[in-house]
Amino acid sequence: MSYKELIKFCSKCGGEGKYLIPKDDNRRRFKCSVCGEIAYENPKLVVGILPYIDTRILLCQRTIDPGNGLWTIPSGFFELNETVSEGALREASEEANVQVKSSSLFLVKTLPKVGQVYMIFSGELASETSFSPGVETSDCQLVSRSDLDQYPLAFSSVQRAVSLYFDSFDPSVPWIPVVE
Repeated sequence: MSYKELIKFCSKCGGEGKYLIPKDDNRRRFKCSVCGEIAYENPKLVVGILPYIDTRILLCQRTIDPGNGLWTIPSGFFELNETVSEGALREASEEANVQVKSSSLFLVKTLPKVGQVYMIFSGELASETSFSPGVETSDCQLVSRSDLDQYPLAFSSVQRAVSLYFDSFDPSVPWIPVVE
């Protein structure tokens, strides 16, 4: 059984169903035996911001799992009724009370094994003090490349974004988002 075959009951009527390939489709999907509803399981979208000022980035120490105690950028799951940039700004506000001057798409990273897509924006901090720990964060620090070893990163997508920033990001040059 793959992770996709965990649905046992229909979310519409509560009826039982089974996995099969529906007519005119090419993937196994849960189909309700009672009402015929088909469950389409799609990746979760994670949005976040890589906040920077000068040559430093803002990292947040997590207080929740996964990655409790490790460092990350402000990010989290995208919600209904918001744009992706609004979601990234909301997460930045919730996790680090971040205020950025503006933001632009920096990295799109797909993680098919965990069913997630990360959309990471970059944003210049309004000031060196325009942040503080939020409810899921115990600490926030501005980190330079030379100090990065002291801040173990929580997620491969964050590791990639931080690496891209320090390897090639120059705020004075228009950035073309990386899609992986």
